[in-house]
Amino acid sequence: MVSDSAKTAVRIVVSVTLVAGIFYSAGPGRILSVVLDVRPEYYTLAVALVFVGIVVSTIRWRLLLGAKRENVALYSVFKIYYIGGFSNLFLPSTIGGDVVKSVAISRSLDERMEAYSSVVVNRFCGLLALGAIALVAVLLSPDLLNRRIWEAVVLLITGILMFPIFVVGLSMLPDRIDRLGDLIGIDPLRTFNSFLASIAEYRTKPKTLVMVISLALFFQVLGVFANYAVAQGLNLPVPLAYLFITVPITQVLLLVPVSIHGHGVREGLFVFFYTQVGLTVPEAVGFSVTIFTVILITYSFGAVFLLTGRQRNTASVK
Repeated sequence: MVSDSAKTAVRIVVSVTLVAGIFYSAGPGRILSVVLDVRPEYYTLAVALVFVGIVVSTIRWRLLLGAKRENVALYSVFKIYYIGGFSNLFLPSTIGGDVVKSVAISRSLDERMEAYSSVVVNRFCGLLALGAIALVAVLLSPDLLNRRIWEAVVLLITGILMFPIFVVGLSMLPDRIDRLGDLIGIDPLRTFNSFLASIAEYRTKPKTLVMVISLALFFQVLGVFANYAVAQGLNLPVPLAYLFITVPITQVLLLVPVSIHGHGVREGLFVFFYTQVGLTVPEAVGFSVTIFTVILITYSFGAVFLLTGRQRNTASVK
């Protein structure tokens, strides 16, 4: 079995190789000139939209916890969400922050398993929202797509449809695992069983799930408009309707753990998608880099919560 350190090393190699190749072909100087040309008012708007998205996601997560009678203060959930988002910037995969959030929130819950299931269901609802947005955008603007984009959309929707089938299938396993335990006299998967049962319980909370999915849709729409604000700030001719197709596809593909936090893959996807609507390679890469700086700046405030939390822990130990 391949060790975690070996997997991380491979991802680092992939990221460095992709970034170096893309930046070399595009020209670092030309990329920098694109990034520095952004208009501050649009850049600020993009940062504000990402921040509002964080607030929306916090409310979404709090609703899932509240559905299980886990009464965690909204501000505490906000801080943990922010810390998870900040940590995610430095972890090997784009879902590493989910692990950080799960562990952090579990310390405040009566049942720790609810932390892990709430994060998984939250992510699941986000994926459903991405798929829905991409599908509607494709149906409304099919003329924007060529064959390669159609293939990417089909891949996205297929993956999203398979994920709920997988989750529903898992949620049906607890009874079967219980029967196995009765048969052999032990419960070999007790923790896994509890996790699946916790996920399955959300099926009895349809109103909460509808609200969470609605907020997930709003969150993803905010993300699309943040991308559009950056494009406008860079004077790039990227149609808003096209972003409603490409942003969800990009977000899903970045979940595939082949590089460090999607570095290299993100830039490659931007070159693939946006050169097809008239952008040059330096403009497409500059677009990607500028959006990443928006995310970096917005989530960097999570470092404040992380440091203050550590200071309190140190003080309590003393």
